[in-house]
Amino acid sequence: IQRVMANVEQIAAEEQEQSNQSLSDAEYARHNLIPGETTFALDGRTFRVSKLEPDIGRVELQDVTFANAVGFPIFRVEPISVIRQHLEQEPEPPTPATEPEKTLDEVLDEHPVSIQVNGEWQTFPNAKAAEEASYEEYKANLRRTAENFRITDDHLGEGGPKAKFQANVEAIKLLKYLEETTEQATPEQQKILSRYVGWGGLADAFDPDKESWSKEYAQLKELLTPEEYAAARGSTLNAHYTSPTVIKAIYEAVGRMGFETGNILEPSCGVGNFFGMLPEEMRNSRLYGVELDSISGRIAQQLYPKADITVAGFETTDRRDFYDLAVGNVPFGQYQVRDKAYDKLNFSIHNYFFAKALDQVRPGGVVAFVTSRYTMDAKDSTVRRYLAQRAELLGAIRLPNDAFKKNAGAEVVSDIIFLQKRDRPLDIVPEWTQTGQTEDGFAINRYFLDHPEMVLGRQ
Repeated sequence: IQRVMANVEQIAAEEQEQSNQSLSDAEYARHNLIPGETTFALDGRTFRVSKLEPDIGRVELQDVTFANAVGFPIFRVEPISVIRQHLEQEPEPPTPATEPEKTLDEVLDEHPVSIQVNGEWQTFPNAKAAEEASYEEYKANLRRTAENFRITDDHLGEGGPKAKFQANVEAIKLLKYLEETTEQATPEQQKILSRYVGWGGLADAFDPDKESWSKEYAQLKELLTPEEYAAARGSTLNAHYTSPTVIKAIYEAVGRMGFETGNILEPSCGVGNFFGMLPEEMRNSRLYGVELDSISGRIAQQLYPKADITVAGFETTDRRDFYDLAVGNVPFGQYQVRDKAYDKLNFSIHNYFFAKALDQVRPGGVVAFVTSRYTMDAKDSTVRRYLAQRAELLGAIRLPNDAFKKNAGAEVVSDIIFLQKRDRPLDIVPEWTQTGQTEDGFAINRYFLDHPEMVLGRQ
């Protein structure tokens, strides 16, 4: 009986509440829903109250979304309780003439902002411009305080193909991370970047049909942009990583020639290993690098922030009579570089690098390049006569064919040639411009016939 009575009381209370609500809706409508005046948004359209029927709890609405359009007016009828609930819970939308409230950033962007840049107060048109200038200063400070990497590992770059591949991938991933964040590598990060050896000897990684390299092939496709991938694939034949042993020997030679400090150029610098092995006594030199491959050049910029490294082809640069020393391992190949000033020579790429580098160094400056043996051994002496007129041959060293095998995976006979630029061209044809034959019938340069001690290994 108690439960029944409780239910009856609850039902009666609910009925009374509904009655009260009905009355309050009617009262609300009389005060707030004025026919011909009250307008509000509902379901994404605009309505005006056209007729009010509080006794039966209804309100008639006219759709005035397109009030000025030609056509028949649209009406709808809704319970007063529904319209009341909508208007009490939903905020009134702004009228077309009302602008939304601006954020603090938007307000700041409308006014000039003054901040300190490089220790001086500067005024910028808005907060965004000031923020960009502040970030540029931050990056410049990072570069100023960062140090050039120093190579101390004589076995840097050695290892099997898969190990080299993995080192390359780790370096590229780190490079892209740095470029998205701080943009300057820490000393520990520089160690990872320095292990990048390029793609010489790793052609299998670019072959979709090599089942044993399928994982690596997919990894490269995902990691590199189409442009980076094409450049990497195209470098597998001529990206010859220079071993620390060869670099150290070249510096020892130019040091004995008397070079101490000056402007040093490394065209086709790769990741800049010649900079990383610069001897302590030459540490005050100013370093300039040029690298066509984007990945290699950007890694070089991270490794040697104090150097001036241009990521572009050698043909795009021109600093005549500027450098004291040009060093490097130039690209080998039977193809030419388009450069207006040198096109008429028709030199292969390695010989083009010699011709241009001689124009870039000052009179008395030295060019010390690792190059293909055919600079010295080609039957046609045109290139050598051109070089001899403009420079004196200080010496040359023939390297064994496996000098780059551990680092670049390549077996190729190459030479290190040392030239000193003349004050002016001379019309001379010295003996080293000619070739001769060994007792076994091998055609080689006269210089190596006269100086067999400069040939490392045997024919």
